[in-house]
Amino acid sequence: MNDFLIVKNMKNFIMSLDNIVVNYPRKENVIKDRLFNDSLDILYLIYKANYSKDRKNI
Repeated sequence: MNDFLIVKNMKNFIMSLDNIVVNYPRKENVIKDRLFNDSLDILYLIYKANYSKDRKNI
């Protein structure tokens, strides 16, 4: 059960990104999109690390 604690925390962080960056000006949408996309990439890597059988190549 603790194996997925980091996944749960990362999902909570991604869901809270809107509240974190709500005060960014509209012209900074690139930053907002980059934060969201990078967070999803990290979540993907977490899942990949959890399910990988060959942990040397991660």
